[in-house]
Amino acid sequence: MEDQNSYKSPVFRGDSFLINLGMLCDSPKATEIIKRFHSRHLEIEKSDVSYRVLTHWDSLGLIECERDSSQGWRRFNLIETLWLSVIKKARELGISLEQIKKVKSSFFQKISPNDELTFIDYYLIGAIFMKFPTFLIIFPEGRGEFLSYEELVVNFYMGALQSHISIFLNPLLNQILRKKIEWSFPLQQTISAKQAKIIDFMNTEDFDYLHILKKKNELTDVKIVKSFSGSTKEDELEEDHENVSIENHYENGGIKTRKRTIHKKL
Repeated sequence: MEDQNSYKSPVFRGDSFLINLGMLCDSPKATEIIKRFHSRHLEIEKSDVSYRVLTHWDSLGLIECERDSSQGWRRFNLIETLWLSVIKKARELGISLEQIKKVKSSFFQKISPNDELTFIDYYLIGAIFMKFPTFLIIFPEGRGEFLSYEELVVNFYMGALQSHISIFLNPLLNQILRKKIEWSFPLQQTISAKQAKIIDFMNTEDFDYLHILKKKNELTDVKIVKSFSGSTKEDELEEDHENVSIENHYENGGIKTRKRTIHKKL
C-alpha cells in the first residue's frame, strides 16, 4: 500500500477527537489491538466476493492484500476486508470504480505523517469496543471522511456536509466478524428555530464574536461584532445591513480601528 501524507480535514471533529486520540496512543492494550487489525489472516469467501471480481479489482489497484504466489489465496487484514465491503456497498449505491479508487487513499489515510496510526484504526476502536455508530462519508470529488454519529450530526449543523453519500460501517463489521456488536444512536435534542438562526449566522456572517442575548430565559437577539481598520468607510460597513452601529477607536488624533455591530432580532 502506498504511503499517504496526512492532510487537514475539512470536517469538524472537536476536542474529544484529540483527547481520545491521545489516550489511544498512550494505551499499550489499544496498540496491541491495532496490530491485530493489521494482521493478514482473513480469506474472502466466494459468497462475499467472487475470485473473478477480486482479480479485476486487484488489476485496477483497488484492493490491498497478501499472496504467497500469483496463484495463492489472497489474505486480508480486518481493515482491508472492511474496505472490500465498502467497495461492494459503494457499487450498490452507484459509485463508479474510478471514484472508489479516489476514495481509497482517504480510507487508509494516516492521522499524522509522523505516526503509523490511521483514521480507520481510531474509528474501528470506537465502533468495536465503544460501540459508536461510525460512518464513511464520500464526497463527489472522491474524498472520504470517517465520522462518528455525534460528529456527523455536528457537521450537519455546521454545514460541512453538503452533497455526499454515507456508508454505515457497523453492520459491515458485524458481517466480517461474524458476531453482533450492538450500537446505539444517542438521543439528539431538537434545536429551536432561534437556535437554528444562530447557527446560520455562524456559518454565513463575517464576525470576530457574537453576543447572544436572553430575556426571561428566552433567546431574543444576536449582536454580530467585527473590527475593521480605521480607513474603512462607514457607508461600506453599513452596506447591505440594517440596525448597524459603528464604534470608532482613536489614536494620535486619528481613527485607528472601527468596530461594527449588527443587531439581529431572533
